[in-house]
Amino acid sequence: MKQFRLCRSVVLCMATAVLACACNNARNNSVKAAKVANDQKEIARENVVSDQDALFAVNAANAGMAEVAASKVALDRTQNTQVKDFASMMVTDHSRANDNLKQLAVHKNITLPDSVSPDVRRHVEDLRTIAISKFDKAYMDMMVKDHDKVVGDFNEAVKTVQDSDIRAFVSQVLPTLIKHQQEAKTIQADLSRK
Repeated sequence: MKQFRLCRSVVLCMATAVLACACNNARNNSVKAAKVANDQKEIARENVVSDQDALFAVNAANAGMAEVAASKVALDRTQNTQVKDFASMMVTDHSRANDNLKQLAVHKNITLPDSVSPDVRRHVEDLRTIAISKFDKAYMDMMVKDHDKVVGDFNEAVKTVQDSDIRAFVSQVLPTLIKHQQEAKTIQADLSRK
């Protein structure tokens, strides 16, 4: 009987340590913390939307914040008027979309990240250290790649998102993302010709 109690105590201590470690790691990563919070809402049946819809919102928030963060770096570093205008548009449009998504998340009881994921943070930091002579190309390459992914994600979300309000958000933002994607590719091509 004593061995059973001891074994049970050890297992409980180990489980508590693993859970504490996971929570600590999630706190260091706002995107992961938001996903964990939404999973907990799903388990507790406190969520208003499906787990898949909440995950889309978390990923969309991370992508939107990424565009703003990278574009703020571009506004500080570029000397190219075309790139500067594009970066300004990114900050304005994605900030507006991020604000709309935050309001929607409050109504739908979705936890969103309050900062970008560590991999996005690394990409933004890399932009800060790239030589000025290579900056415009690196930034526009990043914008093309990011918008190719985000447009694909939003096109998929139009078909798969279950919540009508989130689907309306997707339909509202998607044309702007496509416009960004096309402009980024045009600027990228212009820079390649120089």
